[in-house]
Amino acid sequence: MLYATVSNGTGYAKVKISQTKTCTTLENCIAALNALKDAYEAHRADTTFHLVANTTDAVTSDDAEDFATAVTLADELKTDYNNHRTDTNENSHLFDDDVNSVTATSTPTTLAGLISLVEDIIDQYVAHIQDETYGYHSACPDDTNMPAATAPRINYVYLRWRAPTGESNDAYA
Repeated sequence: MLYATVSNGTGYAKVKISQTKTCTTLENCIAALNALKDAYEAHRADTTFHLVANTTDAVTSDDAEDFATAVTLADELKTDYNNHRTDTNENSHLFDDDVNSVTATSTPTTLAGLISLVEDIIDQYVAHIQDETYGYHSACPDDTNMPAATAPRINYVYLRWRAPTGESNDAYA
């Protein structure tokens, strides 16, 4: 899969080069969620990458064991991660991450919905900790807090371009 997202007129594009899907079954989703929970918890508290440890956006849900607990954990990870990346409660980042947002608004009621949400959380989390373009973190990238082997391997390339003098970057998006 190859796609690009462009921030209006900034001259930056985030291009996803490849992605291996992790969640194809409930068991895969449970393993991925639990690995992601561990990685996120370590990342948010890590002062190597943050000005201060983020203490208010901690995950309080237990590890996922079945569909119901997986939905609960996925919903909480979505909320806690989105609050963390925008520093809703603390100023742990150099800048708010307004790019790598989990956008799902409803709670999944089917396995397909859960798979979609978990994949989106993983995609956005990995992009957030690997970012070297926008400078959210005081050290980049955060390779220490990648989800365990059950999480997908995602490769992002950040491209920067400059329009010729007198022309808008939008013309080259």
